[in-house]
Amino acid sequence: MKPTRQGEADSKDVAGRLLQYAAEDLTLLDFQLPTASQVRLKMGELSNGGFSLSRAGYKNFRSLVQDAELKHLIRVDRERRGDYLIIPAGMDSQVLSKVSDLNPLLWRCVASPAQDRLRAWDAASKRAIYLPKDPFPMEPPHYSELRKIVAEGVAVLPLPHVNHARHIELLRQAAGDLDGLGVDENIEPLLSFQALLKKFRERDPKIASKWFKLLADEAYSLLENWARSNDITWGDLNVKSGDRIVGADNVKLSERVASHSARALTDEEKLRSALHSAIDRLPLEGLRLVQVPSEALISR
Repeated sequence: MKPTRQGEADSKDVAGRLLQYAAEDLTLLDFQLPTASQVRLKMGELSNGGFSLSRAGYKNFRSLVQDAELKHLIRVDRERRGDYLIIPAGMDSQVLSKVSDLNPLLWRCVASPAQDRLRAWDAASKRAIYLPKDPFPMEPPHYSELRKIVAEGVAVLPLPHVNHARHIELLRQAAGDLDGLGVDENIEPLLSFQALLKKFRERDPKIASKWFKLLADEAYSLLENWARSNDITWGDLNVKSGDRIVGADNVKLSERVASHSARALTDEEKLRSALHSAIDRLPLEGLRLVQVPSEALISR
């Protein structure tokens, strides 16, 4: 039976909310600045594999993103070359602008409370290193090289991070009360904190946004003190994520997007944009035929 217009509208509303929730999950729980590709994968995970563009009434993912943006469920930051960022609505735009000025990997190094992670700054290549301390089967080949760089310790500095106890304190400041929710000390701190934050999201979504602002301020303070004590300037941390540079002055998101749209695209940007558009238009059968190196799907 062909779905009715009301049914299509309901499906599109559900898909838009799922998109927003997936972007929130990546931002708040995974400590990532969510790209369109990551959000799409997360939507599949949250829906237990049931998310389908055609069932939601969309021909491609880009149309869903544009629709959600018009409904003010998300904001899109297209300044980053290639895969654009999807920013959940309801979160402080100035805070997210500040965080998005950091290289995504540097942000995860400093913000995530996860244990058993290597967090280091490779001064020679001016890049952040963030990966599990112990190797996993079939992990990307470049992980071994990164561990070797850290182990040799040549021009490599350990990075600070907001630990689990401090995350809990920041959440207490945002919420005013943690009584009755509990913190399970017997599981990995990141998982414990994620479970706690999810409970607060259900109680009051504004608490998560308040906590994220406190976290951003804390992370920047740690990074600035670390840089100062190691005679590292913001210029030394001139790590780009697309066009974005660490330490750049905060500019309103709309102004950054307008500025990016006004300049001429490079050949590389045109190619990336064309590839993303082509992938968005492909049906599921076509997507299964696309060949991409596995390491390209890993956020470095």
